[in-house]
Amino acid sequence: MKRFPLFIKKMLGYWCDFKLSTDIDPTTNPRNEIVWNNRKILVGKKSVFYQKWYDAGITFISDILDQNNDFLKWHEFTLKFNLNVPFTTYYGLVNTIPKCWKANLKNPIQSVEYHTTVSILTTSSIYSSLLKTIFVRPTAETKILRHGLTENTIQKVYLMPFSVTNEVKIIMFQFKVIHNVLPTRATLYRDGILESPICNLCNAKEQTLHHLLINCNLTVDFCTLFQDWWHQKTNETITLSTSHILYGWHDRTKHWQVLNYCLLIAKYCIYCTSLRGDVLDFQSFPVFILGKLEILKEITIVKKVLPKFYRTWAALL
Repeated sequence: MKRFPLFIKKMLGYWCDFKLSTDIDPTTNPRNEIVWNNRKILVGKKSVFYQKWYDAGITFISDILDQNNDFLKWHEFTLKFNLNVPFTTYYGLVNTIPKCWKANLKNPIQSVEYHTTVSILTTSSIYSSLLKTIFVRPTAETKILRHGLTENTIQKVYLMPFSVTNEVKIIMFQFKVIHNVLPTRATLYRDGILESPICNLCNAKEQTLHHLLINCNLTVDFCTLFQDWWHQKTNETITLSTSHILYGWHDRTKHWQVLNYCLLIAKYCIYCTSLRGDVLDFQSFPVFILGKLEILKEITIVKKVLPKFYRTWAALL
């Protein structure tokens, strides 16, 4: 092992973690695991058997747990089993019990579906298994929840741009909006790239992401005109909230997917107008949308699915 490159050592370590995690049956209750001669409970890299402990009635992990599924304190253990055991020996054994078992004791797994087995492994399955152990929830989710969305609908926010467009630049634009990493004049000023953080659309306030897409006076007027335009096209009356503008329209109305696409393009137009330093004018937006639809139409002609194009976009044509 000492001769192996650091990368190989890390990969072998990850493999050991993966092997251990997939080799443990998630439906097994850790309380019923036998402590002795258990290849997953190793002290000094060897399984153990303490005769005196066994004689005192210790066989299963449940024997050294309290009513709350917490491991007994050392003094509680010695009193319960009348054993004179050094605390280092007791805690040494407790510390070797797999972390996933300890986690399961506190939060029992009701149902886990594994799509891989140890005998059939793919890069994707290994990567997925590793993600489950190291995945950290995005910090953006706190802000999303504050806008009235729930844990069950957050996934819809992430998937929305992929469901309404194949344009990578639009998808990545929305990704940056969701995670609040879209460069604005405020962030560029903070990083020493611009000399002023003031919004170049209204020339009144600092241009944060929230200001650019929600609070800027010109953006407010743009959104009002957007709502009127949408009513003229679809005969649907909508009131766009901050959540709708930032994260999409998730009410399953008749044209909800078309609406989400138009909202994405509208936000993109506002952003690009600010980047160019132009005047924000709603009248250019419908023209821009029609240009996008012409491109989509040509694509559907090539793919021979033109009827689907008209079914989807008829309201805007």
